[in-house]
Amino acid sequence: MQVGPVKIFSDGSLLGTTAALTENYACCSHHGYFQGDPEQMRTRALQAANSGWSLAIHAIGDAAVDFAIETLEEAVDKHGAPAMPHRIEHGGVVRPDQIERLRGQPIVVVPQPLFIPAFGDAMADSLGPERTAWSYPGKRLLDASLILPGSSDQPVAPGVPLEVMQAFVERRTASGRDYGPEDRLTPAEALYAYTAGSAAATGWAGRKGQVMPGQLADFVLLSQDPLHTDDLSTIDVAATIVGGELRYGSF
Repeated sequence: MQVGPVKIFSDGSLLGTTAALTENYACCSHHGYFQGDPEQMRTRALQAANSGWSLAIHAIGDAAVDFAIETLEEAVDKHGAPAMPHRIEHGGVVRPDQIERLRGQPIVVVPQPLFIPAFGDAMADSLGPERTAWSYPGKRLLDASLILPGSSDQPVAPGVPLEVMQAFVERRTASGRDYGPEDRLTPAEALYAYTAGSAAATGWAGRKGQVMPGQLADFVLLSQDPLHTDDLSTIDVAATIVGGELRYGSF
């Protein structure tokens, strides 16, 4: 049994142009807004951290990501790093300097790559080319030696893990536009993100996420090798094993 982090909403969404950016949207003459007074939000977040809670700060625009990084750095400085790492939920726009600032920090950015095929055309129109290239990072987080988990944000977007992994690999919108192609993952990196990466992001590094002695025996058998396929989303789950016992399908 595990209690998750305290969720704190700092800004809105890219689709609604309410995510807090440092500069105006490409589609309109404003830059979004915070959900409340930043100092009040920071004070409440630090109070929660002082009480032993891990923090998960919803931050989509780069101004909100600045706020989240500053708040989480202060939480770690004052109260130490919790067993379940503090998280920045979404990271809709994460500038290169922000990733460099996160390097070596016990803070996890949790992007949702399936937002790209689901909403990417509208997000790209709202952000413009430069910020689209910084949106929902993947490879850049790995290159900075940061934890990269797999996440869907279901029910906002579908939660099928193999479809999310394929979105990590393709990074292509519904109309076929490339969306931050420098952040594409290999199938192996996408698989690691959705297994060991997600385990690390939730405080279970070394205890689950990999099929090896000493780790929890929950895993699936797939109909194809995910490392040697053109489309991860077409793979079927042949069997599910929970606690070492077959719960679905057959070998």
